[in-house]
Amino acid sequence: MNMRDLDQLYDSLGRVLAAAENHQQAADRSIQAMNKASANLEHKANTLDGQLSREMTRAMNLAVADVAKALTAQFKTSHELAKQAETCYRNSVRWAAWKVFATATICGVVLILSTAYLMQGTIPPYAEIEALRSEKAYLTKNISELERRGGRVNLSPCSDGSNRRRLCVKIDEQAGAFQNGYRVIAGY
Repeated sequence: MNMRDLDQLYDSLGRVLAAAENHQQAADRSIQAMNKASANLEHKANTLDGQLSREMTRAMNLAVADVAKALTAQFKTSHELAKQAETCYRNSVRWAAWKVFATATICGVVLILSTAYLMQGTIPPYAEIEALRSEKAYLTKNISELERRGGRVNLSPCSDGSNRRRLCVKIDEQAGAFQNGYRVIAGY
């Protein structure tokens, strides 16, 4: 390598270094400009945030007012419908009480009439009841008289050795025999 080549190399190297320094300064200026733009953008964003916040608050207040108006209208309509329902309910309750009373009264009358009709056919008149009572007294008196005369005798059909059917009575063997072949019937 000769001197001339070395000079050219140094020249080229100096130009590369000068270009690098120019690029460095340009990069520094770009960074500073970006920092300034970033600060400016941040300031504008903060300002925009305030404006946006105010606009959103205003829009939300308008929306809330509209919803409140709509809800108030709905509540008024609901209140009117509730009043109408209350009136209908009260009228229904009044009529329901009368309907229940009328139904109960009709059922009671039908029950009484049907009971009277059924009793008319099954319960005899008072004169017939009195006649049956007097007949019962007469029959009770006759039963007492018959029992005294041997009405409690236990009679049974029986047959003797020639297969002849006869009426038999149970005799009290321990009582023994009396005059003319009489004996005591069991149970007397």
